[in-house]
Amino acid sequence: MRKLKAVYIGLLIIVGILFGYTSLTITNQLAQSKESIVLVQKNDLIDLGSRAIIQFRIINPAGHDRDYSYKISIDGSQVYRDRVSIPAGGYLLHPWNLYPTEDGKKEVNIIVYEGDKPDLIENITYYI
Repeated sequence: MRKLKAVYIGLLIIVGILFGYTSLTITNQLAQSKESIVLVQKNDLIDLGSRAIIQFRIINPAGHDRDYSYKISIDGSQVYRDRVSIPAGGYLLHPWNLYPTEDGKKEVNIIVYEGDKPDLIENITYYI
């Protein structure tokens, strides 16, 4: 009976070690994959009647600094373009004030890229 108990305890220890190793491996893989994710937070549109404010954030969840390029277009015409470096774990908050035109309608488009890469990270369009 003691022999059976010792074998059972030994098997429990081995299963515990395997479980711990597997959990650690999966956690490390998830942490590494998060570094490749770039996030643009869906943003705030605040309507103040006489004007509207759009706020957007570019969040860098990576473990190192990253460069981003973004441009803002209104009714198809580019009105602003910038390139920023965001530190690891940091973010950029960009508010944009808009005043209505006579017809009261505007299409605002915000496009974000990682550095000079051609692939879009986010393409957000507001109709105000």
